[in-house]
Amino acid sequence: MSDVFISYVEEDSSLAVELAQGLKQLGYSTWYYGEDSIPGVKYLLQTREAIESCRAVVLVISENSLSKAKQVDLEVVRTLECGKAFLPVLVNITWNEFQKRQPSWGQALGGTVGISVPSQGISAILPRLAAGLKALGIPPQENQAASQITRSYPLPLA
Repeated sequence: MSDVFISYVEEDSSLAVELAQGLKQLGYSTWYYGEDSIPGVKYLLQTREAIESCRAVVLVISENSLSKAKQVDLEVVRTLECGKAFLPVLVNITWNEFQKRQPSWGQALGGTVGISVPSQGISAILPRLAAGLKALGIPPQENQAASQITRSYPLPLA
């Protein structure tokens, strides 16, 4: 089980990696296709199980995801069906633009508040994403944060 499932299209994979790394440093476990998929197992089965077992879904909304909506549609529907919380992350697109181009996603998200990625990048929104997760009752896992720090900064061998 992961805390956060990251829904994105392949063209936004670098953003998904940044989101996952940042959330992991803050103590959250993540699942995203680029790191967690298993070769040979059907993609739809893997994403379905990952969404069912996660606690929230970060939905990357970009020109790329809107033009390849079919891929993300299934993840949005599954998230809604499972009653999971959405954390929409808008990349170079406004909320109104997104709502016009993909009204079904807008309906699935309901009154959920999204966050736009500023010019400073993903790192600038990580504290607010973490605050959103905490507000949803999903605190960071202290042990995971500590192990991430250990992996990032290994102790010297004496």
